[in-house]
Amino acid sequence: MQFSIEDAPATLAIGQPVRVTAQNGAGVSGIIVPRDAVVRGGNGEALVWRHTDPERFEAKPVRTEPFDATRVVIRAGIATGDRIVVRGAEHLNQIR
Repeated sequence: MQFSIEDAPATLAIGQPVRVTAQNGAGVSGIIVPRDAVVRGGNGEALVWRHTDPERFEAKPVRTEPFDATRVVIRAGIATGDRIVVRGAEHLNQIR
């Protein structure tokens, strides 16, 4: 990818890694969660863990799309108000 930086800060050096964010202007509908919140089930389907009661969790199949390098958009599979595990989902998936 080639790009140029206009009005670069004095602290930026040639060859220094930078993060580039590009926007395409398209709207996104769904729930944005960290990529680690979505795990794979035994049959390979995408799952999230829903917190139902104290110390009780339920695996819910979801349909996702990438949002950026660290997050995904959940398009279907969870309802408004559902509490989703975003840290430690992989550990719950191992216990299943």
